[in-house]
Amino acid sequence: MRSAEVVGVYLAFGTEVDLADVITEARATGKRLVAPRCHAGPPPHLTLHELREDSELVRHALGHLEPPADAPQVSVGAVDVLLVPGLVFDERGYRLGFGLGYYDRLIPRLRTDAGVVGVTLSDLVVPRLPAEPHDARVGHIATELGVQVTQEA
Repeated sequence: MRSAEVVGVYLAFGTEVDLADVITEARATGKRLVAPRCHAGPPPHLTLHELREDSELVRHALGHLEPPADAPQVSVGAVDVLLVPGLVFDERGYRLGFGLGYYDRLIPRLRTDAGVVGVTLSDLVVPRLPAEPHDARVGHIATELGVQVTQEA
């Protein structure tokens, strides 16, 4: 995260960990922030857009906030670190989200050297979740106890 120039963040929804402090610190250190916009598809997918301090966010039909449609789009290949929400993560880096596969389609499009970090509470990291071949893993999990590298699948 320290060496990252472009950081992908999410805008917390429901019980997801709020990244407000992370966003503030990233801005203070000059990082470029991007956040996802949801598209119904087919298939459903995310695009990444600049998240400026003065960005006016819009509420998506699913209930979460996202950058407006006219926010400049940023290539997935520009992202150095992507912070990923989840309802539950397992020690291998698999996650349970809201079930539409948005992040499962986004993560494989990142550069192979991009860091992918799941963000959750330590109580929501379990030994093993069921995983399908299309499920994408995160390489690290950040909780209030620190950051851990996920185990090999």
